[in-house]
Amino acid sequence: MESYIGLVSGFERFFDGLGMMKGNNARSKRFVFGALVGGILVTWLKPASMFSKDGSAKTWAFLADPEEESAMVPWWLVPTISGIFSGIFI
Repeated sequence: MESYIGLVSGFERFFDGLGMMKGNNARSKRFVFGALVGGILVTWLKPASMFSKDGSAKTWAFLADPEEESAMVPWWLVPTISGIFSGIFI
């Protein structure tokens, strides 16, 4: 639990330095920032579980044809989770 508190306090200091801890839209600003960072990271790293060899995103397994190469975890889930973590849990 102490490591989680240390991690969160580090993020709080970071966001406070950017001016995203106070104000009416603080949660929204942190959500957008977290989602942008998560989106940039996932599209830059292009994990093989989410992207094909040609660089295109794989279709989510729940929406793909059975014969098609698909991803169990879609690429857009990373920015969504990082945005939620930044906006709500920080």
